Amino acid sequence: MLRPRKDERGFILVGAIWLLMLCASIAAILMLRGLNEGKAAKTQATSMATRFALESAIETAAAEILFNGQRSHWALLPAEKAVPISDRAIQVRVSNEVGRLDLNDASPEEVSSALQGFGFTAAERQPLLDELQRRHIANHRLQTWAEVPMILAKLPADRLRTTCFVPELTLYSGLAAPRPNQVSPELGHALGLATSAEPATPDPGSALRFEAVSQDGARLLEVLRITGTIGRPVTILRREFNPACASGT
Repeated sequence: MLRPRKDERGFILVGAIWLLMLCASIAAILMLRGLNEGKAAKTQATSMATRFALESAIETAAAEILFNGQRSHWALLPAEKAVPISDRAIQVRVSNEVGRLDLNDASPEEVSSALQGFGFTAAERQPLLDELQRRHIANHRLQTWAEVPMILAKLPADRLRTTCFVPELTLYSGLAAPRPNQVSPELGHALGLATSAEPATPDPGSALRFEAVSQDGARLLEVLRITGTIGRPVTILRREFNPACASGT
């Protein structure tokens, strides 16, 4: 039987210890990865639950408008209240798109006046006005809200963020100018309008903006046209989860 030389004694023990340490490291990495994946799955599930709650709150408000009409809490707009969804209290605000600046139907002069009121210089607003003028001449309307960022890219991005001008815009009012008694204080001041704080009854078929906010600050914005027609009582015109700016109205 061969005996290990003196310089080989303990080598197997050291190798075994290193092997155990390697196995333990691999096991720790796998456990950490599993924990991270579990946390990510839990975060995603929480986010989805929040989104479903926000959607349910907006659907509840829309259904109340559809079925109760003038007897609903939302008969006069703007209006706001908490809508209970399961164990959550979702704050829902409904306003009328007629109080916003329609990029399809407002004249470039009206848009220029609003931009000037929000502090954009003539040089900053001119590229956007040129694009809108080109579209008006060609009768090339913006079809969906997904096209709007391309138009707003004509404005300085940093100025657009600081002014939070986007919530004052719409594609769905069909008006050449915002209705004075429905504009936000910010847009009213920018346009030099005498605004009224009195809520008003929306015209039948008006596009309405629903903004739902959860207790953790998550937001969902939807613009709906509620007509009550058979087969398609509600049309979703725009949906945006966690919009960059909240409406001021």
